[in-house]
Amino acid sequence: VGTSRLRLVTKCDETFERLKADFDAQPKVTSHLEQYGEFSLTRALPEDVPAELRAMPFLSARGGGVADEPLLGTNEAAPLKKRLYLGVDYGRSDVKCAVVDESGMELSTYVTRWWRPAEQVAEEREYLDPAILTSIDEPLRCLGEAALEVIRLALDAAGTEVGADGAAARLCGLGLSAAGCVRDGRLCGLPPAFGGCDPSASAGVLDRLEHSVLGYVVKHLPERLRA
Repeated sequence: VGTSRLRLVTKCDETFERLKADFDAQPKVTSHLEQYGEFSLTRALPEDVPAELRAMPFLSARGGGVADEPLLGTNEAAPLKKRLYLGVDYGRSDVKCAVVDESGMELSTYVTRWWRPAEQVAEEREYLDPAILTSIDEPLRCLGEAALEVIRLALDAAGTEVGADGAAARLCGLGLSAAGCVRDGRLCGLPPAFGGCDPSASAGVLDRLEHSVLGYVVKHLPERLRA
């Protein structure tokens, strides 16, 4: 979350001119800020500063969310044993996941570095700088596999078994925390962890990243749990 419109409060003209020159000397900084809109840097007076601390407002939930997704089976009449809420946080260094239940109790956590299948042994992982990954499918796999693992750990911790009676657990919420540029609740540009991917080829996945992660989980979880 950020802005491209900056107003600096300074008492001295020299201070403002020096800071303006610093921004002019760092075109990568200004180009990054322009992900939020046209960049501007102006001077403000001390009396322009709000007297009270301001906070970013919360946006109301949008339609077409990812809540209430059955994980195990599709029988709506089956007894629902556990409601799960998944959180995924990712940055340039690693991926962190957690699952809580409807009471807010933590059921599981999981942390992994970015990886890809090893060239010689497919079952093994090669851990690396995510900027090396060039296809958006590769970081998406890392996020999806981390989510699968933390859900598996949560089901084990809750004692939820997969049976023939249908849905034993339901994913009722998915939250993503990204180290990247966020505007209006959506990622814009390429987050540092996806820096090696082609922007145009990645746009469709990044624009609906929470749905992409959920789709990966729903696709692979039943087979993973049976195994």
